[in-house]
Amino acid sequence: FVGRTRVHSSGVTAPMVSDGEVLYVLDNNGGVSAYKFE
Repeated sequence: FVGRTRVHSSGVTAPMVSDGEVLYVLDNNGGVSAYKFE
């Protein structure tokens, strides 16, 4: 896996969670982002 993206300018301190297909990220402002790798 090679790549980077900015989730949110506030940063991320919570552990990332994956269900095997989607990576879920909680930012420091409480927003949730979901990334699917293809």
